[in-house]
Amino acid sequence: MFKYILTVMLMFMLSFDFLFSQCGCPGASNAVITSITDVNPVEYYKTGNMKVNLHYRYIYGDKYYHDDIGVGAGKIKYFKTNYMSLLIGYNVFDNLSFDAEVGYHPYKIQDFYYYRTTASGLSHTQLMAKYNIYRNASAAFDFTVGAGGRIPLNEADTILPQNVQPSTGALGAIGQSVIYKGFREAGLNLILFNRFDYNAKNKYNYQYGKSFITSLITSKEIFDFLRGTLEIRHEYRSQDKSSGEVNEDSGGNSVVLSPQVTCIAGNLRITAIGEYPVYQYYYGYQLGKGFSAAMNISWQMNILR
Repeated sequence: MFKYILTVMLMFMLSFDFLFSQCGCPGASNAVITSITDVNPVEYYKTGNMKVNLHYRYIYGDKYYHDDIGVGAGKIKYFKTNYMSLLIGYNVFDNLSFDAEVGYHPYKIQDFYYYRTTASGLSHTQLMAKYNIYRNASAAFDFTVGAGGRIPLNEADTILPQNVQPSTGALGAIGQSVIYKGFREAGLNLILFNRFDYNAKNKYNYQYGKSFITSLITSKEIFDFLRGTLEIRHEYRSQDKSSGEVNEDSGGNSVVLSPQVTCIAGNLRITAIGEYPVYQYYYGYQLGKGFSAAMNISWQMNILR
């Protein structure tokens, strides 16, 4: 049987939208996609199935970009972001499930050479409904769409820089789709994932840009208890606006390569995730992302059995 695949996100993400803002580092919400919308096998969609997913992510960056050209040091020496989330999902029917997620930043840092700005706190809560449009169990093919919203758990302020704040302080909307195709004899699975994030204005009329994420994911069973996954992800984010004025040093494109390894023990899955941007293009001058590391711990079972 095809094993559950756990990927990120975020993203982010972004529950990932991946925010670039003024310095290019992940912005206030940093709603990383903790598990790319339940990239689960056809067999998973059963009434009463429940999952609990704990996610942790670390992101670091210390190199400035203008367009896709690295320009070395800038006013910020480096940034670090730590992010955690807890997600609970439940299948109400065979073709309808709901997810609820809460995000938290243990700390976020920007180092300005002579001083640092730091922050921590709750980020958001995210609610999403997912509906299975088409499923063919014999062909191991599945198409699922989802929609939901994001509610900030902290207000924006004018003291901290935009990228250090733990929350956008604004409501958000999410749409996504997942196409899954399994090849049972080869133990191979392919997933195409798409996600759109929209952020409203916060109380200071700052609006983070819209984000679009597309991922191509391939997963291969190595042993009964071990699965390897490789994700290639494209992230685009439009520029931010402050009181209607475009923030020229925000937004951009990136292509991320993410190898992942999942260990399986009964209903428990533990996934180690690495991410490295192989291409980055930023509007204006921004501090780009470097490496990222993450871990998922997921437990799932049918509570009606």
